[in-house]
Order: sequence, then C-alpha cells, then structure tokens
Amino acid sequence: MTSFWVGERVQLRGIEPDDATAFMGFAADEEGLGDLVSPPRSAEGYRVWAKEQATAAPDADRLQLAVEAVGTRETAGPSAPPG
Repeated sequence: MTSFWVGERVQLRGIEPDDATAFMGFAADEEGLGDLVSPPRSAEGYRVWAKEQATAAPDADRLQLAVEAVGTRETAGPSAPPG
C-alpha cells in the first residue's frame, strides 16, 4: 500500500497536540518564514493552537500539516506557518 502523503524521507501528517513545542520553534525562525509575519504567541497559545488543529474538522480550502521525518518521526517542519 502506498500513500501520496508519504515520501522516502518525509511524510505529511495531521498536527497533534504534542507538536506545540516544535511549531513554536519553527515560528521563532523568522528567516525561515520568508515574508510571512505572525504576531508573537505564548507557549500556552501554541498548546491551545495545536490542540485546536488536532481536533479541527477538515477544511478543503486550507491544510495545515506537520512534516515528519520518516525514519526518526521527528517533526521537521510545518507545511504552512501556524496562524
């Protein structure tokens, strides 16, 4: 069985509540965000956001996913900046 969500090195998956710390780190890398600007958010704000994303109903117009390394299951990045 193959999935277009899984590649050789990374897979795309839904955001889990435990991803809050990783997404907080990604947002702190302003250079990596390019021209996207997000206001500062507290650690609690990221925990609430990640929990909301984990339980949100699918929206065909907007996908926010985690990029995960296949071998290590480490969250390698967001598919879109948190917002």
